[in-house]
Amino acid sequence: MLSGAGLLIVEPRRWDVDLRAVATHLRQMPAVTLLVADRWPDRAREAVEAFDVVSHRPAEITAIEDAVQQAPLSAYALVTLTRVSASMQAAAGIWAESAVYSALLGSRAYHQWLATRPVFTPKVEPDEAVLVASREGVLQVTLNRPGVRNAISSRIRDDLVAALELAELSPGVRVELRGAGPNFSSGGDLTEFGSVDDPATAHAVRGTRHPALALSRVADRVTVYVHGPNAGAGVELMAFASHVVATPDATFHLPEIAMGLIPGAGGTWSVVQRMGRQRANWFMLTGVEINAQLALQQGLVDVIA
Repeated sequence: MLSGAGLLIVEPRRWDVDLRAVATHLRQMPAVTLLVADRWPDRAREAVEAFDVVSHRPAEITAIEDAVQQAPLSAYALVTLTRVSASMQAAAGIWAESAVYSALLGSRAYHQWLATRPVFTPKVEPDEAVLVASREGVLQVTLNRPGVRNAISSRIRDDLVAALELAELSPGVRVELRGAGPNFSSGGDLTEFGSVDDPATAHAVRGTRHPALALSRVADRVTVYVHGPNAGAGVELMAFASHVVATPDATFHLPEIAMGLIPGAGGTWSVVQRMGRQRANWFMLTGVEINAQLALQQGLVDVIA
């Protein structure tokens, strides 16, 4: 059935249909597709995998309905992107995400969110936004804006890219990435949202100075240590690392859909690679906060320590 704005919910009572045709149709569906089921025959696997989200839990289904009702355009943009980008290499997936994200920067929903976002009091900034130290073959990189929970500003972005490029030029060096203060990162710096009026320029900036691209090139040598509440870009960038260690108090949250956007720091590729497309879609669409234990179960982190 069609539910609300742009959501197709299917609760099959039988599987004796042309399942290959169903899968093809689902991949082209201009709506979020949700399968309500907890079991299916092996021959239905292709059709099941074509759905954007699979769940039989009422709370999860309600959360999807609410998310799509609240932000139908960004929800639609997300799932149609992940249908194709999940199978791309990192650079191509990041580039595709940037194009979709840039388009949404011109949307009415995003500008309505901009008009209602909180006003923040400027904080005293440390001299160095990113600390870099090299010890015994390990490049230690620390996000260093603890007063704003390591929000990813343009300054952190540029300094982080520079540190990761240094690692790229040193193939034998391992990278350890951390955050100073109460958490790893609260995500993009909300005070800088809306500072670029031209979406094409925003797309060009991400194509040339994107931490996700720099991380993806050295990901096999990167360990990220996360603690406290993490959101947005903090979660997306973390997910690129080959090894993620979380403290028991760590939490994870992707709020962009409700802002009229999609994750724009590489998360539509990195989080999908870690969690799988359907669980990642649910996580991104609903904006739900998950704890360290659930993140471990779903593959978003590798170790709790």
